[in-house]
Amino acid sequence: MVDYENKPKKAKFDEDDKGKNVELEDDGRPKKVELEGIVAEKLPNNLFIVELDNSLKVLAHVSGRMKMNCINILPSDRVKVELNPNDKTKDGRFRAKIVFRSK
Repeated sequence: MVDYENKPKKAKFDEDDKGKNVELEDDGRPKKVELEGIVAEKLPNNLFIVELDNSLKVLAHVSGRMKMNCINILPSDRVKVELNPNDKTKDGRFRAKIVFRSK
């Protein structure tokens, strides 16, 4: 029989640098950071490489609301991205979500 009351809790984050010094929301999820940047390159499958104002490059996808409203994004557009500090790809880049395109 399993003792569920004394069951060890799973770690929220990996043991490496993920999750350290990250502010959390009330429900325990990490806070998202909104940054601005310029679209450097358009990739297949609706992905973009965005160069942020602090010269960091992130891999970004379009948010659902922007897809629903058929907003086109081209290279050299200024965009606002939502960045999750824990979301990294295998090559070390951060993943982001494009939430706004400036006019």
